[in-house]
Amino acid sequence: MTDLMVSLVIGGFAGLLLGAVHFYSLGRVVDMLVQGPIGLGLLLQLLRFAVLGAGLYGIAQLGAVPLVCAGAGVVLARSLVLRQTKGRA
Repeated sequence: MTDLMVSLVIGGFAGLLLGAVHFYSLGRVVDMLVQGPIGLGLLLQLLRFAVLGAGLYGIAQLGAVPLVCAGAGVVLARSLVLRQTKGRA
């Protein structure tokens, strides 16, 4: 595989993984904010953003192509998580 293809695969898979973790943990955050403990829910929310930001920053160090693919992976993960968890609210 060429370097471009490797960048596409790495970026896309990393974004999909980051997005899945980010959006699956959202349900837990909502439960904590609604039912308590609120402080722990806010801490988890901050952690979610920190992990996503750090992951995307690390991917950005590899270049623009992996970063764009990671962004696409995050959006795809959002769609998959929403489809899987639809109706559980």
